[in-house]
Amino acid sequence: MDDNLDVNALFDQAMAAAKANRHDEAKDLLIQVLRANPQHEQAWFGLAGVLPDLDQTISCLQRVLELNPNNAQAKEWLSFSLDALGETGARSNMTGRAAKEDAERPVPRLGKYLLDHKLVTEAKLEAALLAQSRGAQAGLLGEILVKRGDITREELNMCVREQQLDFFARFWD
Repeated sequence: MDDNLDVNALFDQAMAAAKANRHDEAKDLLIQVLRANPQHEQAWFGLAGVLPDLDQTISCLQRVLELNPNNAQAKEWLSFSLDALGETGARSNMTGRAAKEDAERPVPRLGKYLLDHKLVTEAKLEAALLAQSRGAQAGLLGEILVKRGDITREELNMCVREQQLDFFARFWD
């Protein structure tokens, strides 16, 4: 029974670290949980949310679905992640008009601020952008990320304020 309490305590610590955007700490704690209990569905799901590598995220989500084929959120995240994996190469090798438009922007896109502050992983950002572009979730990128629970309203507001300050600073110099 004590081992189970220790695993639950570790899992709770990992989730607190993840919510505080301490992803490396959360990852380390979740790995400890999974070493003690490889069948811990929530730990696999949590690990998928803090890993920066899309392939590793997909592996964790697949493990969640092996443990519980009815986990609707894991199915949705896996679908978005697989779609993002298929488009990641195209986005990272962006050429032509889209790359030129980004270079001409007065400030970076919101996603760059979110990544720079380590508020989201590239996989989560890609999945949200994909959902937005395909119409799976309507709205602005930040709102989609808040609805999905990837960031808090406060984190979104902080990045938008920073983006606005960077924009207006161009006029103040």
